[in-house]
Amino acid sequence: MLFNDRKRRILFSFFVGMLLFFLFSSLLLNAVYDVPFKQIPIIAPRIVASELLQYIYSEDSRHAEKIVAKYFTTSVEKERIYSVISWIDLEKRVASKINYDDVVVKSIPFVYESLSNPSIIKLKNYISSQIVLDSFLDEYSQMLMLFEWIGRQWDHGTDIPSGGYSHFDPLELLRSAREGGRFWCEVSARFTVYAATAMGWPSRLVSLSRSGYKWEHAVAEVWSNQFGKWFVVDTDFNLCYEKKGVPLSAFELCHCNDKRDGFPEIEIREIAPKKPSIKMIDLLPYYSYCHIDLRNDWLSRDLAKGSPVGGDRSTWWTAREHLGKILTIMKRIDEQRVFDWPVNVVDILPYCHMSQIPESTDQQYYVGFEAYSPYFYNFEWRLDWGEWITGKKAEIQLPLTPGRHSLMVRIRTIGGYTGPINELRYRISDNSPAIIKPIPMF
Repeated sequence: MLFNDRKRRILFSFFVGMLLFFLFSSLLLNAVYDVPFKQIPIIAPRIVASELLQYIYSEDSRHAEKIVAKYFTTSVEKERIYSVISWIDLEKRVASKINYDDVVVKSIPFVYESLSNPSIIKLKNYISSQIVLDSFLDEYSQMLMLFEWIGRQWDHGTDIPSGGYSHFDPLELLRSAREGGRFWCEVSARFTVYAATAMGWPSRLVSLSRSGYKWEHAVAEVWSNQFGKWFVVDTDFNLCYEKKGVPLSAFELCHCNDKRDGFPEIEIREIAPKKPSIKMIDLLPYYSYCHIDLRNDWLSRDLAKGSPVGGDRSTWWTAREHLGKILTIMKRIDEQRVFDWPVNVVDILPYCHMSQIPESTDQQYYVGFEAYSPYFYNFEWRLDWGEWITGKKAEIQLPLTPGRHSLMVRIRTIGGYTGPINELRYRISDNSPAIIKPIPMF
């Protein structure tokens, strides 16, 4: 009989137990996280594997941290920093649309592609031979010119690029397109990231979903120095979204009301003619869930499959409330100032210290800078609406002239673009003492 053999009985019991465990786990995951049953055999092993592989490829994480650290430029003489004394009355105000309270976010693990990558240089040269970005136009208009050009390069389709979806050479893709190649949204989004990067604009890839478990669309986001924010560009459907003339980010589209009637102020801008094979649909429901890969250096940093800095552990996501909990190891970020971290920005660090001139009691008022920019070239500042002055050092000395003053600071990138302006307004009283003991900053 079937159960006379003890080993067969044990084996049968084991499989029955595993089946019951799987069924119970599936029911539990479906109830708590609303995971579709057919997705559980894919998602659960993926989470377990991600946890294990982070230890195997821990060196990748350390290497990424070293790269990220280079995006921060700050005053090096921290030991000399003191709080500004009472006779220097600070009135820190915003001169752009960015909230400059702790503007330089310290924990952004995103790794940008290098502008010195050979493929990026070749792509820039090719784009420059095809279109001329008029320097008299504002930055947003120049970006729209680039996106229009991209949107005309191929029709929508499902051809697989040479090298795969994430490692294709951009110029090779253009060659395939000239021969009739047709590519879908992820390829369009990645190419847009490459092209924007080549022109000196920080960019990132965004994946979209209505459920949080099946990726249904992909778009690019580009950082606008002009508006001081990220915004979506879809070069598959050839559109972007605006509100009162300001382009919107995926985070903003995600956290709008998820009913179509909740978007009365959102305007759709067509950036290029509709592709022949595209069936136009309402894409806003796809922004119910958004996640961003925390890298775009696919061309220069080839990672092993499962590396923690190239997979789920290096992905941020956000979603509308109606989706509830989502079973994933990706990190949920629902704070916009983090998800849409500011780029090419400067924080102003006012302080003072004693003069280093022997036997001198003169006070000197110094201002330090703290900046975040992947393509930093130098600082630019001007005092009291004077001429812009440039320099690479993250510290300047200001005169202690009585009265009210304004200091404006920005950075210039390698590509020649200037970041958003930060402004410090301050007043120096007429009775400032000659000798003041510096007070340590908190």
